[in-house]
Amino acid sequence: MRSDCEVFPLVEYAAQSWYRHSQLQQGGDHNREVAFLQLDKARADWLKIDNPDDNFGRSGNERPVTPSALYCASLLGLEAVVSDLLRSGVDANIQGGPHGFALIVASRQGHNEVVKLLLDHGADINAKTPGRSKGHTALHAASLGFRNATIAVVRFLLERGADIDAQSDSEGTALHEAISVRNTEIVRLLLEKGARLDIEQEYVGTALHIASRSGSKDLVQLLLESGANINAPNEHYGTPLQAASWGYDADTGCPEVVRLLLENGADVNDQSGRYGNALQAASIKGNRKIAELLLRSGADVHAQGGQYGSVLRAAAKSRSIELMQLLLERTAIVKARDKRGMNPLQFAIYRNDAIQVQVLLQNGASVCDNCFVFVLKNRKMDMVALLLPHLTTKLASKTCKLYSKTILHWAAEIGCEDTTQRCLDLGASVHAQDAFGETPLHYAAENGHFEICKRLVHAGSRLDVLDSHQRTPLGCARGEGPDTNREPHSVVADYLVYCSAGTADANSG
Repeated sequence: MRSDCEVFPLVEYAAQSWYRHSQLQQGGDHNREVAFLQLDKARADWLKIDNPDDNFGRSGNERPVTPSALYCASLLGLEAVVSDLLRSGVDANIQGGPHGFALIVASRQGHNEVVKLLLDHGADINAKTPGRSKGHTALHAASLGFRNATIAVVRFLLERGADIDAQSDSEGTALHEAISVRNTEIVRLLLEKGARLDIEQEYVGTALHIASRSGSKDLVQLLLESGANINAPNEHYGTPLQAASWGYDADTGCPEVVRLLLENGADVNDQSGRYGNALQAASIKGNRKIAELLLRSGADVHAQGGQYGSVLRAAAKSRSIELMQLLLERTAIVKARDKRGMNPLQFAIYRNDAIQVQVLLQNGASVCDNCFVFVLKNRKMDMVALLLPHLTTKLASKTCKLYSKTILHWAAEIGCEDTTQRCLDLGASVHAQDAFGETPLHYAAENGHFEICKRLVHAGSRLDVLDSHQRTPLGCARGEGPDTNREPHSVVADYLVYCSAGTADANSG
C-alpha cells in the first residue's frame, strides 16, 4: 500500500478523514459508507493505511483479527451506518476485531448512542472479548474511561443490566479498571451501584490494593469510606499498605497514601505477600521517605521474611546508600539472609557495588569464605582490596566447599600476590591439598605466577607433593597433565628445579 500512497498523495488523507466527514454529515443516506465497509478488500486496505483501533487488545504473538463492518462503524461512532447495518440484518454479536465485539469497542470509545442501538438489536451486554484484554466486557471497556463520554456509557450499561462484578480472565472487574486509570467519577458511580470491594484481581489484589499502589490519595480515601478492608491480604502485594509502600520509587513517591492508610489503622508490621512487610516493600524501591514514615509508625526494622529476607537486604537491591544508612542507624540486621541464602554483604559483592560493601563493612558485616572465593574466582580485584583487611586467621585456614580449596589456593591460581601474602601472614597452610590433590604451589606453578611461587617456597611449601594426575609443582610448570593445551612456564620451572636441587643438597648434607 505504500506504493499507492506515493502515487496518490491524497490516499493517506482520505483514509484518515473519510469517517470524520461522515460524522459531520447531517441527514441523507449513508449508502456509500455501508457499501465501503462491507467490501472486505476495501476495508482491509483502509486499515493498512490508518487503523483507528491501533490493534488495541491484541498481543504480539496473536494473528490480527479482521474487524467486521459493524465493528468498524461502532469503533468510529457512525450511528447512522450502524443503524443501517443492523436494519439490513447484520448480527449485533458478530465477532471480529481486536476487542471481539462491536458493543465492547463502542463502549470503550464512549459512543453511547451506538451502544444503545447495539443493545436494542440484541447485543450481548456481558459478552467477553478475546485478545490481550481477554475476558473484558463492555462495562470493563467503558470503565477504562479513555474518553470523557464513557461515564455515560457506564451508567447506561448498568441500567441495562450489565454485570457490575463480571471478572475478566485475570479476575479484574470494572471497578479495578476504573481505578487503574484513576477515573474517580466512574469509581464513585460503580461504588454507588454496589460494586464489590473484596474481589481480588490476579497478582494486584483488591480495589484498595490497586488504588494504594497507584498513589491516588483521593481514590484510597473514597474506597476506605466505602468500607474497603484496609488490611486485606494478597498473595503478591500483601496488604494495601505494602502495595502503597512498593508502588512508587524514590523520585515520585507518594507518602500521603501511606500516611492515610496508617492513620486509618493499617497494620505496619503485617507479615504477608511477596515482600514480607511494608518496610521491606519500601526498601526494595529505595524509598527513604516512605521508609522513614513507616519507622516512625513503629515498623520493625528487625523483621525477617519475604523474598529478600530482611529490610537491609531489600535496600541493597535498590542501591540506595542513604536508605541503607538509615536502616543501619536503626540497627538493621546485617547478617539476615534471603531465600537464596545471601546476606546484604554477599549481594552487594555479587553486584560489584563497592560503596555498599564499604558501608556494610563499616557497620559490622562479616566477610565469609564464599565472599573471597567469589571475588577471587571472578577476578574482581577492586573488591578483593576492599575485603582483604577483613580476612581473618580462621577464614584463611578454612577449607571452602568449592573443590575443597582454601583462599590461598584461589589466590595462588589467579596470581593475587596481596591475598597470598595476607594468607601466609595469617598462618594459612601451604601444604593443604584440594579435591584434586593440588597445593597452592601447584596452582601458582601451573599458571606461571613466579612471585607467588617464590613466596610459597619461602614459606615452606613442599616440592615433591603429587596431585591426582601424579604431577609435582614442577610438572605443572612444565605443562604436564591431561590437558594438552597447557603452556609451560620455563622461568617458574627453572626456579623449581633450582629449589629442588637446593633441597637435595641440604638433605644430603
